[in-house]
Amino acid sequence: SEFGFVSPLAPNAFHFYTFRLEGIFNEQNQAICKIRVIPKRSAIGSYSGHIYLVQNTGRIYAVDIYLNKFSGLQKLDSLHIQQNFVYSNDSLCLPYLLNLNYKQQHNNEIKEGNFKVFYTNYSFDSITKKKKR
Repeated sequence: SEFGFVSPLAPNAFHFYTFRLEGIFNEQNQAICKIRVIPKRSAIGSYSGHIYLVQNTGRIYAVDIYLNKFSGLQKLDSLHIQQNFVYSNDSLCLPYLLNLNYKQQHNNEIKEGNFKVFYTNYSFDSITKKKKR
């Protein structure tokens, strides 16, 4: 989008999105809320999909969102973003998995791709010590 994209987690997100609770499930002894993200208007840089939050904490558990031409995506036809998060002992939110799928069609040629990144071997002790200084 020439104006950028508005995150469903931005402070002003309620101006751009409708949120609907679709269900609650348990994962690792936590209640996870599945929330649908619905753009209020098309072609203004809005995502569609789901956000997963840990109930009663507001912590992000995962996101599963996408963009397409209708949401203002210019270079690609679609972009699907999946991301999972982990938390350190002092609630520092860190990405665990990032999965990007894209599709582009130009002159009867279709290009598709996938990037998958796993973040591992975090050293929470060193992060916590730096944070306390």
